[in-house]
Amino acid sequence: MKKQAENRQRVQLLIWCLVVLAVAVGVYLWYSRAVAAPAHNNSPSPNPSQQVSPQATPQTATTVSSCNTTHLAASLAPASSAAGTSYETLTLTNTGSSACTVMGYPGVSLLSETGAQLGQPATRDTVTSPGEISLQPKQSAYSNVGFPDPGNFGSGQCSSPALTIRIYPPDQTAALTAPASQQYCPGFAVTALSSQLQ
Repeated sequence: MKKQAENRQRVQLLIWCLVVLAVAVGVYLWYSRAVAAPAHNNSPSPNPSQQVSPQATPQTATTVSSCNTTHLAASLAPASSAAGTSYETLTLTNTGSSACTVMGYPGVSLLSETGAQLGQPATRDTVTSPGEISLQPKQSAYSNVGFPDPGNFGSGQCSSPALTIRIYPPDQTAALTAPASQQYCPGFAVTALSSQLQ
């Protein structure tokens, strides 16, 4: 009887140990899974439509001013003849150190030896349309000046030969001069400035 009681106690102790071991293994597995599980981020995902785009840096436009008379040089050279009119090329060159613009018609008139104006200023020949021309230093703009043939006019309609030609660049009140030898006759005209020889 005593031996049976001891065996029973040993069986109960073994069962108890197995139960404790099973509980320990269960706790260990639960803890391992809890540690390995990734943490949940409760923060809302950013909405692309709500993201703030970086603001573009404002671009500052570079302003190019009109060519001032003091930064221009003028010259007049023979070009061509057609239909009783001889044409000479008026050239305005940027002599400054920075870019500038010209646009429109130069004011042109012929001067005598004494500086007196001969006849009327040149009228505007609208064969070409005015356009803004940007001149870098040493670049030029061109205009055609038309001189009607004095042989097509009666006595007293044309002037004596000029000594110089006076040129007012567009939007300027100071004039340039260049040598000239033509006569003023009615129909004396000038075209708008162009970036190309006409």
